[in-house]
Amino acid sequence: MKIARFARVLLLAALLLPAAASAGMSITIDPERLDGEGFTFFDVNEGINDQLVFDVDGREIGFSGQVFEGVGPDAVEISYQTDFPNQTSADKQNAEASQDTQVLVTLSVDFADLMAIDYLGQAAPIDCSAAAKIHDNNAADPDSPDVAQASLSCDLGRDFDELDPPPGNAVLMVLEQAFEGRKDVKLDASKGKLSIKHKGEAPEG
Repeated sequence: MKIARFARVLLLAALLLPAAASAGMSITIDPERLDGEGFTFFDVNEGINDQLVFDVDGREIGFSGQVFEGVGPDAVEISYQTDFPNQTSADKQNAEASQDTQVLVTLSVDFADLMAIDYLGQAAPIDCSAAAKIHDNNAADPDSPDVAQASLSCDLGRDFDELDPPPGNAVLMVLEQAFEGRKDVKLDASKGKLSIKHKGEAPEG
């Protein structure tokens, strides 16, 4: 008797299920908002030497940045990326994201002197935050953002010893000289401070 009652309950539940659910149908969600991957921006003053890439693809929102400078024959590159942004938002013409701790920072120095050993180090210090936002001027076609702003602020430890591996004196000397006179990058290796400001525009074409 109990088995018969249980079977009737299952049959009733099946009859009450929505037709769409029983047929395995799904609804496509496509809100009218800024959406896309790999939106690239060049700094208005430094051009391709200061780049920002912003992704706002569905639930995935984040950004990465890169600055480059040649010191005579040597070359320095600093990049950063947000793998775990803690605040994100997007609407029809805007998107933004921020991460308030442990932004991944990568620093490389390529020496022109073939006898010198090139350097590549990474860090994700607790005291490191980044934020970025992008905007599309054309509300009628909001998937080609025009401008961007971004910032990075990190404490990489005295003499940048948070980096793995820690940089030697030759690397620190190049770093100190690399971004002198640039307004978008402020670097003080002795105090462990690194900050990057980006004011970008989408490249033409």
